[in-house]
Amino acid sequence: MGRGIHVLVPLLLWVGLLTVRGDVSELDGLRDQPPIRIGAFNIQIFGKNKFNDPGVVPELVKILSRYDIVLVQEIRDSSETYIHKLVDVVNNSTRQDEPFSLVVSQRLGRSTSKEQYAYLYRQKYVNVVAQYQYEDTQDIFERPPYSVKFHSDVLEMHEFGIIGLHTKPDAAFTEIDALNVVYDEVEKRFGTPNILIAGDLNADCSYLSRTKMSALSIRQDSDYRWLINDSQDTTVGSTDCAYDRFIVKRNSSWLDNILPNSVHVFLYDDELQLTEDLAGSISDHYPIELQLRGKCEF
Repeated sequence: MGRGIHVLVPLLLWVGLLTVRGDVSELDGLRDQPPIRIGAFNIQIFGKNKFNDPGVVPELVKILSRYDIVLVQEIRDSSETYIHKLVDVVNNSTRQDEPFSLVVSQRLGRSTSKEQYAYLYRQKYVNVVAQYQYEDTQDIFERPPYSVKFHSDVLEMHEFGIIGLHTKPDAAFTEIDALNVVYDEVEKRFGTPNILIAGDLNADCSYLSRTKMSALSIRQDSDYRWLINDSQDTTVGSTDCAYDRFIVKRNSSWLDNILPNSVHVFLYDDELQLTEDLAGSISDHYPIELQLRGKCEF
């Protein structure tokens, strides 16, 4: 090999390396999108009094700001204003470049003590494309499920729905036993099998014994997967009950898109180093959460 060839080969390798590095640099922005975090949180008796508690609201801001979608339950506010005020505080306090929007159900319940469901979601990552208030013609539910369909361009699972439910404690078995019917209806209306059941189902302890649990149609059906297991504790204080749950179907895309080991109970008292009294003032429930896989670009 001549001397000119010896010089040319390293030069070509160097130019080629620059070309490869240039391509990688251009592709940096196309790498996997980060996951998003979904939560479900029963904020015990949320309304004017809780919003005006100066110790509680800063902690609620910290908790809610963790999420990209969060189902809030037990909103008891006849004025229907304080969940909007809370979202304003959150948006003015954290992650201001990706604020929450929200959709809220009608006030639900057979008695004068009615509740609402709300979904807080960040439009930077997801958009609401449909809502459905379950038509409870047989009067099974104290607070009929409220469902929302989301679309996302940054997730591998582009379309999915969430069924939110807060059961009446004394009717937990009856209400949970009807969820397979609700699931089928929401799947049909939303046009996707990618449905998540979420919320405070009161699915444990005195409200749902192990015997009753095993008799549930949605438990006997092996197509359903309960992501929060029976041994977990979703309650603040001395109780040890798995009231709050996520449930999906095995033939949906959820199991393929939930990040491994991302389904958690968020123990905010420990994480935020709160006193027992302050933790109890926030709620008697912890949020439950999971993370969904971001879109893979190549």
